[in-house]
Amino acid sequence: MSDAATSVRMRDGRSVDVYLGGEPDGPAGTVLYHHGSPSSGIQSDKMQADATALGIRFVSATRAGYGSSTRREGRSVADCVTDAVDLLDALDVGRAWVLGWS
Repeated sequence: MSDAATSVRMRDGRSVDVYLGGEPDGPAGTVLYHHGSPSSGIQSDKMQADATALGIRFVSATRAGYGSSTRREGRSVADCVTDAVDLLDALDVGRAWVLGWS
């Protein structure tokens, strides 16, 4: 299981815990996973194994205010869009598939 987070700085100065799995240079592209509530961005062994087998880079982040990710005052559900853009920019990802679960 990917339980080691790296921290990524958002453009507004907050930090978000990010978990990377799958194929780092995945030829099938990158999937950005949004976790449900209450949960975190920690990836299961199954998610990582499937992503690796399919040649996918699997990226997930713990949402603002969960785990060690900095709270975002006045946050709305739609704010996940700017966080996703900041995260993908920080990882130098130009395009990504998006997957969510709640």
